[in-house]
Amino acid sequence: MTTTGELPELRRRQKVKAAFDLPGVPEGTRGRVTLVNGFGPWIRYRVIFENGIDRGNVLREDLEA
Repeated sequence: MTTTGELPELRRRQKVKAAFDLPGVPEGTRGRVTLVNGFGPWIRYRVIFENGIDRGNVLREDLEA
């Protein structure tokens, strides 16, 4: 499995939660990964959160598995 720093890469449809406050998404809000884009250290995620916010270009460090 590829890693970003020491965090394991997330998979599509994996359930996650926001590790920090993001614009429109409070810390701890649950969501689901809908897209994994990039390679190596440049992987970004698109996540739809339970509060209805759809965020793209989210870093792995901003999410908890």
